Amino acid sequence: MTSSSSDSSVVILSGETSKPLSFANYLAKTIKEIHKFRFAYKNFVINGIRVRYRRSKLGFLWTLLNPLLTMGVISLVFSYIFKQNIREYSIFLFSGLTPFNFLSAALMGSTTSIVNAESFYKKIYVPKILFPLITVSIEAVNFILSISALYILALLIGAKLTWTIILLPLVLLLMFAFVLGLGLILSITFVFFRDMFHFVQVGLTALFYLTPIMYPENSIPDQLRSIFTFNPFTYFVLLSRKVILGTPTSLMDWIIPTIIAIIFLILGLLLLKKTEKGIIFRL
Repeated sequence: MTSSSSDSSVVILSGETSKPLSFANYLAKTIKEIHKFRFAYKNFVINGIRVRYRRSKLGFLWTLLNPLLTMGVISLVFSYIFKQNIREYSIFLFSGLTPFNFLSAALMGSTTSIVNAESFYKKIYVPKILFPLITVSIEAVNFILSISALYILALLIGAKLTWTIILLPLVLLLMFAFVLGLGLILSITFVFFRDMFHFVQVGLTALFYLTPIMYPENSIPDQLRSIFTFNPFTYFVLLSRKVILGTPTSLMDWIIPTIIAIIFLILGLLLLKKTEKGIIFRL
């Protein structure tokens, strides 16, 4: 009798453990796992930034110099083409280029993040979300440093800081959630379809020109506005630009990026939940 009852309890327990988790429970489980691996996460982020500039003489200084030099070249060329004051156009350009570079670099890195971490996934249990999260976090640090460079430049050429600078962490949080969600989708797709990386490269190149970075939003022809409306990068770049430049923002400027970020983050987590067990067999 004791053996029979214990066997039945095992069946019941096994039936309970095999039951699929709800999304809410899966989200709670993912958060707990990230917290459990928080020290590994921190070390990977720090080492990732160090490795990027390990053989460079200037090291971390390139995180400031690179965006400044890039902006200087582009500003010089396009201020002449658009016949704009180079000082004003430089700040305008960088306020759009910096958030786009963050989104672009995070997506490029996220796409290959799971496959590149194959050796870790096959040796020990690691949450599948960990390496896409690490990639986005590294690019977020670079974004912060690049923004710091922007404000240093702005002060040097006589611009003034506005109170809206305190809203930048919120903008970064929205971009982080969006790019993590989309990055999860792309990284999982890349596991099963290795050509995805090339599609991402081409897509980001197209998005660079289809996002109002080098030109103001009001210069977009009416017949092309629908394309920009369905481009999620547009909303994050425009919100970032307004906050950086101290331009007043409307409620919709915040609501639309927030909705986009939440949708993509949920979609990314849902796809990860569905494919998590099969990923390891495709690496």
